[in-house]
Amino acid sequence: MSRIVIKKSIPIVIDLGKNIIIKHKADGDKSPLKNVDMKDLESKIDTVVIAYDKAQRLRREAEELTEMVYQSLGIHKNQRTTEPGDAMYYITQCRDILKGIYRGSLRKLGEWGFQVDDTTKKKTEEENS
Repeated sequence: MSRIVIKKSIPIVIDLGKNIIIKHKADGDKSPLKNVDMKDLESKIDTVVIAYDKAQRLRREAEELTEMVYQSLGIHKNQRTTEPGDAMYYITQCRDILKGIYRGSLRKLGEWGFQVDDTTKKKTEEENS
């Protein structure tokens, strides 16, 4: 026995809905779907198309904005903290200046918002020799 599979993919469901509506209208009074509320189906498909198009535009816009954020912060995969003009450059510069000022008490950098890890690393066997 044959199966009729309806994939749950937004573009596929939209296209299927549109095709059903087109065929129903083409068949007119002879359509076997006379008892289905096709006006409601058409309204739903139209609403979904508008919402889905908007969601796709917003997704692209969000990706572009996220890319701009990464570049402005200086944390984009192709950037280094030595490149002047991005936030990480200035943040790194601030850290380095503060490290010089508070050389003996780096914990003070925590007051500026830096995370200070002052745990000592275990020496490797080479360092102990």
